[in-house]
Amino acid sequence: MKKLLALFIIFGLVLVLNGCARDLNDDTVPEGTPNDNSLIPNGTDNNTQNLSNTNTPMGGTNLTPYTTSLQELDGTLRSSVTDLDGMKVDTNDKDYLTKQSDYYSKRADAYRTALNGVNRLSYTGNNRQDHDAIVSYYQNGYDTYNKLSNQYRRFTTIDDERSYRNGIGRNAYDLAPDVSDTYERALRSVGIKY
Repeated sequence: MKKLLALFIIFGLVLVLNGCARDLNDDTVPEGTPNDNSLIPNGTDNNTQNLSNTNTPMGGTNLTPYTTSLQELDGTLRSSVTDLDGMKVDTNDKDYLTKQSDYYSKRADAYRTALNGVNRLSYTGNNRQDHDAIVSYYQNGYDTYNKLSNQYRRFTTIDDERSYRNGIGRNAYDLAPDVSDTYERALRSVGIKY
């Protein structure tokens, strides 16, 4: 009986000490370093995506995994859009309408990639409103440029495009200004600065 009691005491001590050791080792690397293994406040594992982009904006020194991932998504999106804007299609090109449709399709894909990436991130309770604003911006970008791509597929002449651009499609070429402003504020709020 004494052996059994001693065995239970030893087993209990092992469990207690193992739990204490685990608590001490949970945050062994300072937050924001490349090897950040700490838990984010909602208790999930580090959510840093394996994205690479050299054109990321400047942020603070102690970025959370959420902010780091968001910073990479935003930088990748901005680089993609800048690269696409450099590809101008000549209006005299016989395939102008098709090429414009392809251009807007690629632009929509850049926003869809960002949207899919941000939807995989775990946000903490205190940045839910910012997260929703960011999701809304990426969704608005995808919807806007996907709609334009489809519209250009329906055009049969350059005059169709001109009529659309000067008529009902006058505001169809840009993202909603309130969504863009809210997005920029949300980025600053989570610690991403330009």
